[in-house]
Amino acid sequence: MFIINTVQFKDNINENIFKITSSKDNNLTIKIGRLAIIEYANKKSDIKTFLIGVGEEFNIRKNVTYFIKKLVSPTSFSLSNNYVMKIEKSNNLKKLFLDVDDYYFGYEDRYNKIYEIGADLWETGKPNESLLKVYQNYPNIFKGKVIDLGCGEGRDTIFLAQKNIDIVGIDISHSAIDKAKEKIQECDGEKSIFHTGNVLYLNNFKNETFDLAMNMGCLHMINKNEDRLSHIKNVNRVLKFGAYFLVDHCKSEWGNGFHTIENYDQVKEKLKNFQEKNYIDRTIVVNEQKVKIPLKVIPYLEKSGDELINEITSCGFEVVEAYDNDTESFGNSSLILFKKI
Repeated sequence: MFIINTVQFKDNINENIFKITSSKDNNLTIKIGRLAIIEYANKKSDIKTFLIGVGEEFNIRKNVTYFIKKLVSPTSFSLSNNYVMKIEKSNNLKKLFLDVDDYYFGYEDRYNKIYEIGADLWETGKPNESLLKVYQNYPNIFKGKVIDLGCGEGRDTIFLAQKNIDIVGIDISHSAIDKAKEKIQECDGEKSIFHTGNVLYLNNFKNETFDLAMNMGCLHMINKNEDRLSHIKNVNRVLKFGAYFLVDHCKSEWGNGFHTIENYDQVKEKLKNFQEKNYIDRTIVVNEQKVKIPLKVIPYLEKSGDELINEITSCGFEVVEAYDNDTESFGNSSLILFKKI
């Protein structure tokens, strides 16, 4: 057992699970890689699981037991106060970590890859069509504090920031967030509005903070029911009473019409079978030239408008307006404005 403030995981301890405790509230920050964290609050039956990526902070509460496991190499983190950590060899814990799926970090892997080969952006730099429609029809909801959930490279966040709207953008991909910071600085904007974080938990945001939460094409990339429920409940938590939740979610034919997919009919079967780790060519722009590169098909979930409404209204929301949508960003989708009740 040892007391330290920085940990660098090495390859020879890939499979180890560590028990960590602290006598003071402690701020854990991921420097490299990603961690799975299991919290044992008061009793073993009361556990919570978190996935934490680069740049994200996690509160280690005093006298609470946590178990951590690295998910990729290399991984390192630091803490603001001393803590006690030791190797844990429980078979039951190993079984719990087997259920941890970091599929949602696939976007970090994708952004990182396209930037490495010279692409400036994955998406266009323009705000998506869905946002522009709602901004025109419901301008009054863009008041107070706004959060853009799964903001990616920040195109919607930057658009609204340029309208003098008090907005923050959050995304699990630190590479995309770095790009968003770069792009807003080109517009003489403030890069501090962008944050790396996991939208499933929204750890760094207090209850009843925001007047509007936007999920523009992020929720349909969360395909596990328990993860979706965690996200929607935490959105409800950080929204004020009477605040709005704007969602654009694919209904069917995922990938059809996307500007990065030029041959949908040829690849649609691979798109449907993402469990098989399929790869398809995606079109990106490198040095003003279109380039096709093979990228892994990332999990997603299609839902009808009625299914989406039932899912979100069951978590304390009501429908304000619903649109049938078809855009190059999200294809055949449901664009729905909800209100917290």
